[in-house]
Amino acid sequence: MTTNNPPIAAWAPSTALAKLESRHNNAPCVLTDGPAEFNDVALVRLADYEALQAACEEELFQVRQDRDAHFGELMRALEQVDALQAECERLRKDAERLDFIAQHPGWLRSHKGRWGCVSPFTNYSYPVFKTPRDAIDAAMEERNP
Repeated sequence: MTTNNPPIAAWAPSTALAKLESRHNNAPCVLTDGPAEFNDVALVRLADYEALQAACEEELFQVRQDRDAHFGELMRALEQVDALQAECERLRKDAERLDFIAQHPGWLRSHKGRWGCVSPFTNYSYPVFKTPRDAIDAAMEERNP
């Protein structure tokens, strides 16, 4: 069905429906093609209502499937954002290291595959590290606690 409401099959007076519901009056109910009074009640065929309900349930099922598919895409996109943020943080840290080395030329030294920073002013040697990044980080932390 293309609408949210099943087609109206007929109209009945609300007073007649009240009598039918109470089961005290078995008088015939006069149905009309359009509302005759302001409080007439629209009647629909059960088959039309059930068809509309089935169509709504199918559409709801499809919407949920689409939602689940897009949720997976969203989670993958968020993982990519997190990875990019981590990469940006690593690059920011590397930029800080390069700035530190540029501000303190000659501090970074390498000997037999080990790295360290030596201050030419105090001749203080920081501990030796396996990577230049670790050596620079230790020197930066020592200079800026």
